[in-house]
Order: sequence, then C-alpha cells, then structure tokens
Amino acid sequence: MIENKSIDVLTQGLLRQLESKFYGKDTLNNYRRILKNLNIYMQQKAIFVYEVRVGDEFIKNYLGTHKVSSYFQKTINTVIRRLNDYNEGKPYVLQYANTQIRLQKHYQVLLESYLVFCQENGNRASTLKSKKRFCEDFLISLTDLGCNDISKINSAKIANACLRFNNKDAWAVIRMFLKYLQEKI
Repeated sequence: MIENKSIDVLTQGLLRQLESKFYGKDTLNNYRRILKNLNIYMQQKAIFVYEVRVGDEFIKNYLGTHKVSSYFQKTINTVIRRLNDYNEGKPYVLQYANTQIRLQKHYQVLLESYLVFCQENGNRASTLKSKKRFCEDFLISLTDLGCNDISKINSAKIANACLRFNNKDAWAVIRMFLKYLQEKI
C-alpha cells in the first residue's frame, strides 16, 4: 500500500501506469481532468492524504453538483476505482465488472435479441461481451439524449451518442447493431 501520498504523487503514478498500458492521449487527458477536480475538492475540504472514502465523497459531491451523462458517471467511477487500486497497491485490472447504470427494459430486450442473433451467427463469447458493452453504452447514451423509444431515433442522436465513445471501434459495432434493428423491427 502507498501510504501518506499526496494526490499529486498518486496522480502522477497512476498516469505513468496507464501510459505503460498504452492508454491514448484523450483518455489520459480525461483522467487528468477528473483527478484535477479531485485535487481541487481535497484542497477545498483541507484533506491532505487520499483515502478511498475521499474518492467516494468526491464522486457523491461531483455528481450532486454537476449534471453529467451516465457515460461520464461511469468514467468518473472508473477513474476513482483505478486511483483506489493504485493507492492500495492492487494490480491493474483491464476492465471492471458491469456498471451500476442499467438499461431500460425495452432497450434490454432489443440488446438481448441482437446478442442471440450474433451468437447464432457464430460470434465467440469475447466478441459477444464487447458487442454487449458497446451497444449497452450506446443505448444508455440515447436515453441520456432523450431518446427513450428506438422508433424515435434519428441521425443526430446516433451521431451524438457515438461521439461519446473514446474507442472508435465501437462505431462499427453500433453500425451493425443499427442495421440489425432496421432489418428486424
């Protein structure tokens, strides 16, 4: 465990760890921005040593005072979990388990139908897992944009939802998902 380290020292260490995992420039900048907000929060509260509870309090405070998308909520949670892991000396974890944000029931049914279709067409479990994650995030983004009914989807909402992805590989998966929806619905 790294003890009595300032948030500046922890931030620099975490960013070096992520750079060694070949994180992209945009992702690292997102981490920097969120960790800078955490640093400001700690300064305002006169907190000099980072602990897990400080991260939890920061998340609660930030989400309570800022209107953010569910996608950005997940990002903040991921950044703080990675900082906690780094602070506690835990090994790097590529991807965390499913998020707390849930899909609306009718979107969940559409997604499950698509995944069954993909499985029947020979997609492997790892492919299904990534397709599920991308499509789930896409549908959550649509909900954030006020599109609660797939029949009311339009090109502007699709473009805005896709632009929330740092990983552009998601776009191809979303395109296949939308093609499936167009043919089956």
